[in-house]
Formats: sequence, structure tokens, C-alpha cells
Amino acid sequence: IPDCANKECGDDGCGVGNCGLCTDGYLCNADGLCEDVSAEEGNSCANPFTIEVPGTFTGDTSANGTTNNYASVSGGCEGMTSVKGSASNDHAYQFVPAESAAFTINLTGDFDGALYVVTDCSDIGGTCQAGDDSFAFDELQVALEKNVTYYIIVDGWSNSDNLTGPYTLTVEKCIPDCEGKMCGDDGCGGDCGECGEGKTCDDGACIVATCEGACGGIADAGCWCDSTCFNMGDCCDDVCDFCSADFPEDCLL
Repeated sequence: IPDCANKECGDDGCGVGNCGLCTDGYLCNADGLCEDVSAEEGNSCANPFTIEVPGTFTGDTSANGTTNNYASVSGGCEGMTSVKGSASNDHAYQFVPAESAAFTINLTGDFDGALYVVTDCSDIGGTCQAGDDSFAFDELQVALEKNVTYYIIVDGWSNSDNLTGPYTLTVEKCIPDCEGKMCGDDGCGGDCGECGEGKTCDDGACIVATCEGACGGIADAGCWCDSTCFNMGDCCDDVCDFCSADFPEDCLL
């Protein structure tokens, strides 16, 4: 005997019929009621998953109640190569940093995903802070400000197919690493120091930019010691001290 008491939709209990169909914008929930998909937690920025960092979070964009609401914008998001996610379901996460800092955000999943951070979900191109649409594994580092509300969008890569599935999202403060370094990138968008005049940074070490023993070629520091460097403007400072015999006319200028 079919049983649709207090139900608007879903199985009637006999396996051959249903208790009704939901209109566009609504999905049948476990209780047999048509539910506004915008009310589903995480389905949009109107009702996002609210998180605190650091943390690791799991989700599934193929789950009932998840729809396609967002897509990245071409040229509007550093780290994104083009528009991504136009045909794929997405999830929205909201967090407010307690301090201004660089954060590392990782996305791994059973589908090819896209990841981007915005401050206004209705203006993704104008407010995107950073993104990544690398194949299979997405990671980005982004400098965020204290007490500003940010939204992390977990999306599918495709604009033609609905790429969805379970995933793991990790958000943590980036810890600068300058151990053993005098200069160069600290891994969080900053640097480990600057080299003084006449030196350049090479793999975290400040080395002397010299043409001694490098006339006619390139010095270890990356500056040049050949005749073309005078026109290119990339000569080592001491090119004429060691190589004037090779380029007498240039060194007399």
C-alpha cells in the first residue's frame, strides 16, 4: 500500500511510484519534503560551511542538495588559467582570519577540481584573491587580512561536464621557512632577507657577482661577462675589472 502521508516527494514505499516531484530549485530531502537547495549548508555563500582554521574538512559535491552556483572568471583570478566550474557542482566555505597572514589551502579529491578564494560570491572576477585549477591536486598560498570575510569555493574543473565527488580541504596558516637561508623566498610569499651591493641570491645564499674566471660567459651569480651584456644591461659590476682585454671598446665607454 503506497504511503505518502506527510510527504511531498520521494518513494511511496512500494518501489513503483512516488509521492510527487519537486519544482526547479528544490530537492527532495530524506523526510520526503521539497527543500530549497539554497538552504542546504555549504551549497552557496548564502549558507556556507563556516570554519575555523587551521583545520581539515571533508565534503562531497555529488551529494543530494549540492548544485552548480559558481565558476571562476577568466583573467580575474591569479593562479587560474581560464574559466573553470561552469558546469560543475560546488561548495562554499566561509572563514574570517583572526590575524593578517599568508594561508596555505589544499584540495584533494576523487575528481579534477578547481579552488578559488573570494570576498564576494556575486563578484568572483572582481574579488578573487587567488585560485588553482591544477590537475588532480590543487594548492594555493594567499595573503589574507584580519577580520575580513573570505569564501573558499570548492568547484569542479569542467565547463561541460559535472565533475563532482568526495574531497578533503585543508586550510592552515603558512609558516615561513628561512632555516639555512640568507635570502630568497620564505615559502609564504615573503623573503628571508636581501643581499648587499655586489651580491645576488642563489638558492638561499648571497654570492658575489663577479666576472673573475667567467669572461665571455655568465657568472655564477647570473650576471653576464660577454660583449652583449653592455647592450642588454645585465653585466656584472666588475666586468671591466676582469674582462676589459676582451671588450676594450665597451669598457672605455
